[in-house]
Amino acid sequence: MGTNRRNIYAIALGLFLAIVFGALPAGAMPIVGIQPPLLTPALGGFFDVYVEISSVTDLYAFQFDIRFDPAILSAIGVSEGSFLMFGGSTFFIPGSIDNTEGTVSFTADALEGVIGGMSGGGTLAVLQFQALAVGSIPIDLLNVKLLDSSADNIPFSSEGGTINAVPESSTMFILAANLILLIGLSQKFRKRSPLLLYRVMPRGRIRKWTIAKGIGIEENDHRSLFIRYGRKSFKSVGRIR
Repeated sequence: MGTNRRNIYAIALGLFLAIVFGALPAGAMPIVGIQPPLLTPALGGFFDVYVEISSVTDLYAFQFDIRFDPAILSAIGVSEGSFLMFGGSTFFIPGSIDNTEGTVSFTADALEGVIGGMSGGGTLAVLQFQALAVGSIPIDLLNVKLLDSSADNIPFSSEGGTINAVPESSTMFILAANLILLIGLSQKFRKRSPLLLYRVMPRGRIRKWTIAKGIGIEENDHRSLFIRYGRKSFKSVGRIR
């Protein structure tokens, strides 16, 4: 009696596992998406948008379109991502930019030769944009196609992103908030080199002002504000959003 009961339990467990695990896919469906999913560039700033893929098997070629609001963004260029390049020689088409309609059309890439495709995940392409106006808009992936090394379609899901362009913060506002600190430091270090106020502009240009003696202010590429003592040490006093 006990043996028969154990056999029944074993059969029932086997059927349950067969039903559950038999219904699961062999692997996760690939996802093609915009990364990062949310970007907050400053007005007038240049930034990159990455088109990435995950959990793909035997990817040999792909294509996609991008749609955006041309009143907020201007597309600057498209460059090849590294994912397919790791598999061998590639043929990359950056696509056609239309900043009137707000599209980047027929960006495509393919491996060359009779070889297997790439598996895993990585960057398919990198798009460069400039924020023209303040606002929050979607950036959409359209007409995506993935092909394996047998030229068969690969099923996938896609995810767009959001661009939230914000006003450029005022450096002078942060300076006013730290006015007392600046006065104290200028007294302490007044025998050193003149205070220089640095403003890092787009494309690496630098704007600076001489304010007083003893300390300096610098805004670095990560948009952090620093007080400079002479030429060596730094102390963070704020972050520009």
